[in-house]
Amino acid sequence: MSIAIVIPCYDRPFSLERLLGSLSKANFGEDRVTLIISIDSTRNKKVLEMADQFQWDFGHKEVIIHEVQLGLKRHIYFCADLANRYENVIILEDDLFVSPHFYEYAKQALSFYQDEDRIAGISLYGYPVTEHLHFPFNPIDDGADVYFLQMASSWGQLLTKVQWNRFKEWNKQHESEFDESSVPAYIKNWGENSWKKHFVHYLIENKKYFVYPRLSLSTNFNEGGNHADPSVNFQTAIQNTKKEYVFSNISQSKAIYDPWFEITPEGLNKLVNSFSQYNYEVDLYGTKESYRKEHVLTTRKTAEAVYSFSAKMTPILQNILSGAPGNAIRFAPSRSVEITANNHRNDPFFTWIIPVIELNNENILLSIQSIFSVDHRAFHIMLIHHSDITDELEELIAKSFGDRQQDIGRSQTDTRDVGKMLKEVFDRVNAGILGWLLPGETIHEKTWLAAGEIFSNYPHINWLTVEKDEEAIRQSRLNLPVLYLLLSQKESFLFPGRLLFRSHSWKTISPQLNATAGDEFFSGWILHIVNGFDLHSVLADNDTESKKVSTFISREKIYGLIDQISVDTSVKKKMRQKVIFRLLKYLYIKQIPGFKNLFGMYYDLPAVLRKDPATESYYLSKY
Repeated sequence: MSIAIVIPCYDRPFSLERLLGSLSKANFGEDRVTLIISIDSTRNKKVLEMADQFQWDFGHKEVIIHEVQLGLKRHIYFCADLANRYENVIILEDDLFVSPHFYEYAKQALSFYQDEDRIAGISLYGYPVTEHLHFPFNPIDDGADVYFLQMASSWGQLLTKVQWNRFKEWNKQHESEFDESSVPAYIKNWGENSWKKHFVHYLIENKKYFVYPRLSLSTNFNEGGNHADPSVNFQTAIQNTKKEYVFSNISQSKAIYDPWFEITPEGLNKLVNSFSQYNYEVDLYGTKESYRKEHVLTTRKTAEAVYSFSAKMTPILQNILSGAPGNAIRFAPSRSVEITANNHRNDPFFTWIIPVIELNNENILLSIQSIFSVDHRAFHIMLIHHSDITDELEELIAKSFGDRQQDIGRSQTDTRDVGKMLKEVFDRVNAGILGWLLPGETIHEKTWLAAGEIFSNYPHINWLTVEKDEEAIRQSRLNLPVLYLLLSQKESFLFPGRLLFRSHSWKTISPQLNATAGDEFFSGWILHIVNGFDLHSVLADNDTESKKVSTFISREKIYGLIDQISVDTSVKKKMRQKVIFRLLKYLYIKQIPGFKNLFGMYYDLPAVLRKDPATESYYLSKY
């Protein structure tokens, strides 16, 4: 049984060094194992030197350097194709860390499952949270050390020659059907560079699964780089002691899960008999876009129910197994379910991007330190920088942040245009909240925490601008009638560094944008934002008693303004000539008691979403 280890890498020397260190401590028994380090075209000398100089004592080592950059998808395909040479490959991206016992597990799992037709791969990684919601994921205990999930593994996976070639041949014929398939929407939104989404398509259509360990044999640092999606913390505990593994055939297993991380009826019917007579599906997270079966087990609201259960026990499935009485989980006809956006609160993960054009140590450190100073656990920092300063920047980060540098991703580019740099990173991040700071800019803790609270509680809010005071809030509202004029003149309507947004809304507008010169990019970007999404503003001051959020643009309002206003340099001038406009605007800006609200009444300014500190709740106010 031949198994080769393949490491696809690019420009993350710190990550590669850590992974190689963990491999050197692994137990390979008497086996001679080939190690292949496949380097996508890079100018990072440290990566090249590290790969060349690393001493591999367990077999043959080969370093492959690609002269032309492949990108993630093609690079993974290249690495997996090596199964045709070695029969089986374990693929480890460079921001992983493996257990000393990963090879023993992989070898035993391969021996058990290599002839199992429904198994399309073996994962070394075990999910601590769901990939789409980042909620705790606890597969039901059925006595085995593994569970089955309709999700391709990308954080340590073993693929056989047969498994990989079956996928490739199928995908050649069916890749064009991906957009119209039943693949979950969150997976469809993954970037064009994703190989994994097509493998999930293959799993769904062919009713195949990956085998996953309950106790992980790898963990993921999810660090920045061209091959990274730093959207959430997927760190998990790994196995540290030797053990004998208990495997089960999928036909016997009760722990079988679909791409939404929901238990399948095939698994649940082995645990309880109540639903076996029905044609049903499971939606306990309440996130499926639609239902294809006649009945559903869900936490969503339903007009009727055949069975109902409590949701107090953990994992949530235990409530059904125990028959816990309650009304939080309902087994009901699918037609009776109220399908809305995700019902569950999800504290958002923030990715902070810092575009570095030139090396200014003081400013770079100031911005990074302001992020580290905030008491928020779920975040990642990404530095995108010109390739000319790679070595100096690596030295600065290593010297200044020590172990914390693992939270600072680095990605190099050949452009010095901020717009292009940001678009490169935004296109790669598929979940969570995105924000960026220019070197020297800082983020205030209360601003960040307030923004996180708003994004958590208001799923319809996709964009926030951070304004420094009430005066800035008022100016944002006043700019409505001349928004298009400002954009056409390329004036600064929004300070880009104070913009926070959900990554999925970026995916919506990104195809319409070209990352040309920075100013044009930002103007075009904002134009698409206001046409497609509600834009909000959050106050960035230290006032703990009255954080205020101002909704100052909406899709309906902007369409109305387009009909009323000509975009030319005369618009602003004509409006200012109106005496009543100037007078009421003055009273509004000066906040003259008794008169300050007349402007809002006359010009129908958007309402303000204000927080009541006494009740910790939000309410809409016209003033």
